Amino acid sequence: MGDKAISLLEHLDALRRVVMISLLTILACSVVAYVFYESLLAILSIPLVEWHYHLVFIGVTEAFMTRLELSFFCGALLSLPVVFWQVWRFLLPALKHNERRLLLLLVPFSVFFFLLGVVFGFYAVLPFGLKALLAMGGPGVAPMISLGNYVSFVTKFLLAFGLVFETPVVVFFLARAGLISHAFLVHNRKYAVLICTVAAAALAPGPDVFSLMMLAIPTYLIFEMSVLITRFVRPAPVDFSVQKRESRVSSGDQE
Repeated sequence: MGDKAISLLEHLDALRRVVMISLLTILACSVVAYVFYESLLAILSIPLVEWHYHLVFIGVTEAFMTRLELSFFCGALLSLPVVFWQVWRFLLPALKHNERRLLLLLVPFSVFFFLLGVVFGFYAVLPFGLKALLAMGGPGVAPMISLGNYVSFVTKFLLAFGLVFETPVVVFFLARAGLISHAFLVHNRKYAVLICTVAAAALAPGPDVFSLMMLAIPTYLIFEMSVLITRFVRPAPVDFSVQKRESRVSSGDQE
């Protein structure tokens, strides 16, 4: 009973360190992003500037709250390596020796694919999506785009793409652990369309169908790429030497 209590307290203490280090890192990076807010907003507004649209704010606190929101979003992106490493490090005690070596590869790949999703969403999908959405007002109707609404829409949109692009990393880890296989994903491909649609509806920044489709289609393409990845992944071999050594120690203690 005492060992279990100590073990539980140790896990809670480790979780507390993970949360504290991650939050302090995000806070520090957010302060840096706050200093460069004007430059970050200029980058985020590139699609609107190209079409000669202008941002306005209609509330007294809207500009300040938008500055905080954008600074926090960019700060979270900057702190991704530290946050991902802290999360994966927290999982280390539950992993086997060969899985821990795999963990060292998953951390940089997790950061890479998340940032790749953000970049892909910003340059490949967002400009066309914004243009189509703003054109739905019809001829002779000039859009008045609120600063807060625009930044909130774009940050949620890019965050959704970052999370979607984490799918190959998660699938690779599950396939390596032997929890899923290529045959399993191929057999359940018919359910992937429904799952991708539901996930896109939950992550889409807006309630409109166009926003959902902009996210659902890339999500399904990412799923197909994950299926292809599992074709070349084999489950990691179990380290029986470690298990035998542990069984010998336990049997020796019993004697």
